[in-house]
Amino acid sequence: MKILKFLLMFAIIFSVAGCAITNSLLGTSTQALEQLKVRHSKIFDKDAGYCYQKSLDVLKKWNADVFQTKTGTYIIAMKLDNVFNSCINTTEVGIFFKESEPGKTQVDVASLNYSLSQFVADNLFKYIENPEAPTCPILKVRPMFLPHKGTKKTSNLPK
Repeated sequence: MKILKFLLMFAIIFSVAGCAITNSLLGTSTQALEQLKVRHSKIFDKDAGYCYQKSLDVLKKWNADVFQTKTGTYIIAMKLDNVFNSCINTTEVGIFFKESEPGKTQVDVASLNYSLSQFVADNLFKYIENPEAPTCPILKVRPMFLPHKGTKKTSNLPK
């Protein structure tokens, strides 16, 4: 009976607490990416809505998972190992939009993987400037996981 009361109380507190606590507990807070000092930034002569939509378009072409977003403000995505070899599928990239004045938007790209954030920024910024330009291709093979020629598959596990 005590366990049932505890679970009921936990469920009520968890549901009433709102997004701030649940995002922190689940590890989906944007705070870590927002506070990174190293970012790739560019100011575009476009409104935030346009930059936001073009960013979503690129991420869709790359088969990335957009798992957190606030329209016109930020996008958090992962599963970018489809287009960039030097990351795992759970490496997060944050794309932040700040309209400095009407028709001018600063776009910031941040990730704990510096090379990934630079790659995303370079390709994203080109696409925002020219949506007709091709985006980078989806990788077919992940070479870092292929065994070397002549190696045998061995295991230290008991048979």
